[in-house]
Amino acid sequence: MNDRQRNFRSRLASLLKNSTLTPGSYVPSPAVRSGTHVAVLAGDQPVLLCGPHDDPASRAQAEAMAASPRAAAIFRSAGCHGPLAVGTVSGGAVEWRGSMAAVVGKVPGKVEDGTETGPLVAIVLADPAQALGLATVLCVTDETARALDPAAFTQGIN
Repeated sequence: MNDRQRNFRSRLASLLKNSTLTPGSYVPSPAVRSGTHVAVLAGDQPVLLCGPHDDPASRAQAEAMAASPRAAAIFRSAGCHGPLAVGTVSGGAVEWRGSMAAVVGKVPGKVEDGTETGPLVAIVLADPAQALGLATVLCVTDETARALDPAAFTQGIN
């Protein structure tokens, strides 16, 4: 590993440590698989499930994310095309995997080692090869972190 890679990893680790969000994995429950969700859509494709369709906080997250120019750029860079919008998605229409990349809440200042559990914030529906990386970027970018958690730190990537 060269110095540039070490610096990048160190900066990313610091951002994740200080964030109220962390990338994680979520095994979808039967209720989630069959529920109706509010989602962020890229074009007509759901890319992020924010929670139950009738939950005002979940709808607010989806609306903030869909209105975010930074979120649009992040999703576009991950191959998700089309303008961001808010929509409703039936769990039956989602291609569920055994484990899904997710954004999870955590205590800021705590280093996660993968054994912890935290509150589910959003489920990433992007290409599985990019979903965990996408979740990571959403956690450490100020604008997207604040869209998902209004109390999120403001020292991430601008």
